Amino acid sequence: MSTSPVNISLVIPAYNEAENLAPLVDACEDALQPYEGSHEILVIEDGSTDSSPELLAKLEEKHPLLRSIRHETGRNIGCHPSELEGLKASRGDVALFLPADLQVHPSSLPRFLEGAGRADVVASRRLDRADNVFRRFLARANNAVERVVIGVDVHDAHSAMLVNRRALDEVVPLVRSRSALIPAELLYRAKQRGLRITEVDVEHFPRRAGRQTGAQFTEILKVQLDMMQLRRRLAREARRERG
Repeated sequence: MSTSPVNISLVIPAYNEAENLAPLVDACEDALQPYEGSHEILVIEDGSTDSSPELLAKLEEKHPLLRSIRHETGRNIGCHPSELEGLKASRGDVALFLPADLQVHPSSLPRFLEGAGRADVVASRRLDRADNVFRRFLARANNAVERVVIGVDVHDAHSAMLVNRRALDEVVPLVRSRSALIPAELLYRAKQRGLRITEVDVEHFPRRAGRQTGAQFTEILKVQLDMMQLRRRLAREARRERG
């Protein structure tokens, strides 16, 4: 993947990340520069209430690779629903979901592209997570439940993830979850359709600016509701296949 042209989409949901946007775009451009192809930095502006929308408009004027999807101010749908929206809109041969807070840095792109040489979906495992104890515990619990309940056999379903064009066309349209369960359902659907899945290790950095907004009780509840609905959908699909 690193020696032949490849069109790369970096898909980045952002909510109230005004302090991170400029360094994020610079880091994305630096990461993409070595690769020949038609690239894009696709930021999903998720209804921010800070100065993100105005700053993003200024950045788009200066950075040709940058384009955005905008949600109305206050209409925050969440990180992973925004991720799914971005994946559906991405134009690349591969699309890499990254966080806007730079905790998984765009400079990790070569690891994902190396993984894309052997798989359709490249999940990542965050090494030495730079999060507080509660977020680390919640992540371990979520991943354990998802492995047991829906058979998602990766260490870290909710970290940065790369999908190739086959997965974008065949798998992403099948995902119906509307919460942080989205990456787990994507992995399950990819496995269900026989796509290849691999993992790569990535460094995890402390948040450089802004405030984390995930791991709230309402989001945890949404995941549990989505899990029940997904299990029902899978059971219906299994019944249809049997008869």
